[in-house]
Amino acid sequence: MRYELDDNGYISKVFFGCNSGSCTEYTGTVPSGYDTLEDWAQNANIRAYKIANNNLTYDSAKDAELKAIYEQEEKDNRLVIYKDIKPTVY
Repeated sequence: MRYELDDNGYISKVFFGCNSGSCTEYTGTVPSGYDTLEDWAQNANIRAYKIANNNLTYDSAKDAELKAIYEQEEKDNRLVIYKDIKPTVY
């Protein structure tokens, strides 16, 4: 697996094969709770991981921050229907 980091040092992209010249080969261990790196890449919030001591390190505070952002984006982008705009008055 190869990876790219964002400006804060968190994983931003993972590749199984590299399409750009800026990705780095990961040689560390598979994070606990996952069977393979492919399993991790498909099921984890990869943006909540950093590389520390050549291993993927989970940041629960970053994960919570990202989940809050995703939830807000989902609320902001949800379909608004008529009853949400003008409720029925009895």
